[in-house]
This record gives sequence, C-alpha cells and structure tokens, in this order.
Amino acid sequence: MAVAEISRRWRQVARIWQTEGSCGISSRVRRGVSKRLMERTIDWEVMPEDLAAADLASPVAPPVLPLGESEPIRVNWVVEPPGRHSGGHTTVFRVVRYLEAHGYINRIYFYNPHMGDHAYFKRIARDYYSLTCPIDDVRDGMTDAHAVVATAWQTAYPVFNARSAGKRFYFAQDYEPYFYPRGSNTVFAENTYRMGFHGITAAGGWPRS
Repeated sequence: MAVAEISRRWRQVARIWQTEGSCGISSRVRRGVSKRLMERTIDWEVMPEDLAAADLASPVAPPVLPLGESEPIRVNWVVEPPGRHSGGHTTVFRVVRYLEAHGYINRIYFYNPHMGDHAYFKRIARDYYSLTCPIDDVRDGMTDAHAVVATAWQTAYPVFNARSAGKRFYFAQDYEPYFYPRGSNTVFAENTYRMGFHGITAAGGWPRS
C-alpha cells in the first residue's frame, strides 16, 4: 500500500512538472506550507482558467449531435475523480452502468483541478465501481456526444466551456452551495445553476426558486 501511494504521488509530481514546470511544484509547496501555518484558508475547487472562461452573460450554444435511426445514444459524463465509498459517485456510476446495459455508449471524463494521478483514480473506477466504459481526462478534450452531463458544481464549468457537441445536462444530488460557509465557493457553485443546463435530480423534482 505504501509503495502504491508513493508511486501515485510521484506520478502526480511528474504530471505537474510536465504541465507547469518547476513553478507549479514550488507554488504547491508554498500553498501546502501556508495551509499548515494559517488557521483558515480558501480551497479553490475549480481551475482558475475555467472560472475566467465561463462567461455566463454570453453563453455559447454547443451544436447538437444528430441521432441517426437505430444509432446508440452517446453520453459524456464529467465527474470528479472518485474515492471509495463515495455516495455521489455510487449513484452516478449506477446510472452509467444501467444505461450501458440498455445500449447507451458512455464515456467518463475526470475533472481534477488538483492534478491527481489519473491512473490511480481510473483504477478505483474500474475495480471498485465496476466501470468498463472509456475513462479520460477532460483537459484532453471531449468527443462529440448526444448528451454531456455535469455531475457536481465543479464539473459544470468544463461542461459549460467545452465546445464539443452535445446537449448539456446537470445531474444534481444536493444543493451544493450549502456545502460551504458563505464565500467564493458558494458563489461559484450558485453560478452553475445559471448555465442553462437541463436539470436531472436524483430524487424527484426540486422546487423552483
């Protein structure tokens, strides 16, 4: 277990070095030290470039992928990297497996602002949640699909910004702004409900605000 954890962290460091260089490593070290020294800190859960690119005042309507006769429906799911025993992931992946059993073509895309090791989380998805569909990194781009589904407020930003084809959906299991004390993350989460996605709730309809 210790060897696997060390290997995972080493691959994460290598990925950060490859994409951000020594500045990326040093900035994360400084943030880590600051978190230990500061009594309170703000944890940004969305990549800054995704926040900056999400212009809610001028949304870009993604093209709709035509559905041919007898063609299977293709669905892209954008999710946070899963941990074991995650209730939210359990629900999402249960739906994915159900649709797969009924002929849908699913593809999972991890959205990981902390640049964790993709292979590590992919193995959890395979071994623990029994996913067999393709699993990619959303930063590498998404293929066109008939539906593109955000599954948490953080994932709504890359779904909103993506230019790939597909009607946008929002699979909501909680009112996520309530997860935080009033602050930046609260506002960022609230803004995702203004992105114009078609809502899907895990337990029936929600009252309109």
